[in-house]
Amino acid sequence: MKMISIEIKNDPDSKWNERLLQSELGTVYQTKDFAAAQTIIGGKPNYVSFSNQNGKIVGQLLIISYSKFQNKGSFGKILEKISSTKGQTYIWVYGPVIFDLECTSEIVESLHKFLISKKWKINGSNHPLSNQILSKIGKPFKIKEKATFLIDLSKSKEKIWDKMDKHSVRKNIKRSEAREVTIKKMEKSDFSTYLKIFEETGKTTPFPSNEIAEKWWEKMEQAGHNGFLAYENETPVGGMAITTFNGYVNEFGIVRSKRDYSAKLYSQDLLKWKVIDWSISKKFRYYDLTGVSPNSTNEKELGIYRYKKKWGGELIKYSLISL
Repeated sequence: MKMISIEIKNDPDSKWNERLLQSELGTVYQTKDFAAAQTIIGGKPNYVSFSNQNGKIVGQLLIISYSKFQNKGSFGKILEKISSTKGQTYIWVYGPVIFDLECTSEIVESLHKFLISKKWKINGSNHPLSNQILSKIGKPFKIKEKATFLIDLSKSKEKIWDKMDKHSVRKNIKRSEAREVTIKKMEKSDFSTYLKIFEETGKTTPFPSNEIAEKWWEKMEQAGHNGFLAYENETPVGGMAITTFNGYVNEFGIVRSKRDYSAKLYSQDLLKWKVIDWSISKKFRYYDLTGVSPNSTNEKELGIYRYKKKWGGELIKYSLISL
């Protein structure tokens, strides 16, 4: 039995992000940059490290706490999908990140005891590539099975294209191109344009002002946050944000304008394909379509599942726990 000790701090050590880059499980949601961005909109970071008997850090976990979960905007949607965060106080996404796989069971057991001792209301999800390690955390935690579709970006562009549904996805991409929709990579100055599309469609963001939104962008950009906008002539008709830390691409915050719907411009399909193409050129590892409910009977959730399945990714299950 390996002895594991836990330490929790409000600030990261100097090698926090560096260790994440050494693991295929490291994503933006476990970075100090994500934590810094979340503080701008009310979150408070809790940096948890797991060390072995020799004092070596063998795992780590970033937990964000909120006095009241209020992020109903772009990140609110992604956190809700992959961590079911409605009304919860302490949340994490895609963790813990384990550096010594031989310590996996002991880390999960230590996390179990740690969370029980804190008496927190929590919601957390493990990384899709971590073999559902949180499914073994045990009672009194509630465990829910979630899933996502992962596209392996090491495959050729042609193979990825061929796996996509030709009667909907590929057809809509070609339709969008025929309607002369163009895609532009966002700069910080474009972020306000992206947020305006949110507001136009009745969606909300967590940003009370453009100044705060730009500060959030600056923090996230350090960890590979990017965005893309779709245009009809000079008019923005759609948008999409992604994170790319450690070569792991997560999509979120996809929006379509009323014009996009009415003119059937299919900007969301062209956006997704252009981002996949761009990600391949950057030699990133995976494209994560960010969450589906594999066992849902809800018609809306089923529709989301069917749509994301058509992009040809591999269905990977992961666990979501709550207490």
